[in-house]
Amino acid sequence: MNVLIKFGNFTGVITMGSLITYLFYPIILVASVSFAIFLNSKGFALTHIILLNALVFPGIILLFEFIHPETKDWRPRKSEVGVDILHAALSNTLPPLLFKALFFAAIIKLNSLITTNLGIDIWPHQLPIGLQVLLALVVAEIGFYWPHRILHENTPIWPLHALHHSVEHMYLLAGGRTHPLQVFVTYGLQMLILWLLGAPEKILMLHAVFTSTHGILQHANVKMRFGFLNYIFATPELHRWHHSRVIKESNSNYGSNVCTWDLVFGSHHYFADKLPSEDIGLPPSIVIPDNYIEHMKSPFVFNKYDSDL
Repeated sequence: MNVLIKFGNFTGVITMGSLITYLFYPIILVASVSFAIFLNSKGFALTHIILLNALVFPGIILLFEFIHPETKDWRPRKSEVGVDILHAALSNTLPPLLFKALFFAAIIKLNSLITTNLGIDIWPHQLPIGLQVLLALVVAEIGFYWPHRILHENTPIWPLHALHHSVEHMYLLAGGRTHPLQVFVTYGLQMLILWLLGAPEKILMLHAVFTSTHGILQHANVKMRFGFLNYIFATPELHRWHHSRVIKESNSNYGSNVCTWDLVFGSHHYFADKLPSEDIGLPPSIVIPDNYIEHMKSPFVFNKYDSDL
């Protein structure tokens, strides 16, 4: 299917594939956040909004993995899918609940003390909601960027993050393959920043919705191109460089939602005229089995997975 474009004396044809390639990413992100705002206006509980988004948008993304893939070589093995479902159900859900149970009350009390002593409400509630969400994405990102970068660039603690890079096929569930200890730290630091600043529950919900949808898009096997967005968001294109088997390339693009801090601290890796390699994963000498128990053990027995050690 083609779309005929007329603008003045210019007439051109844009293929449906091109429209998907360049518009799928922004449309899905805008739709996800807009859907959450709509449900909120209808009185849905914030946890239900997050859950509904987590049910609706992965299904849409999965459909486009089949009809408009980046590469058919990224179709996952059954063993990968099974273990990544467990990561989605356990590794990425229990650590946030535990962090909130342990620290939420204390952090909110600390925020109250800070606000009282300063005599002002730290969070800019008066800003339009879109700007508040953007602010939340940028300031919370520092709580992900530095732990992520430190995990990459410090050999003793690299095994905690290496599990995520054992993914060899970018697809819907690949982003969830993360050790729960890392999730506890990175989620906790992002929430710590937003809670201390007094971000309202609605903004926390929209941040969670955006992060969830964006994390799936980052790893999705959908053909997407981004242009100038590669200088604003941590796009799937930037993240594919991050998953390269080449260490120099993978030690870059540490952002989760936005690439602000990659640009600030010099770790932004992007070539407008060159696509990242489709060969992703750990160096060939390192093999971590597709087994959830082995994944949980991997940071502590990493040497046995590396034949070069």
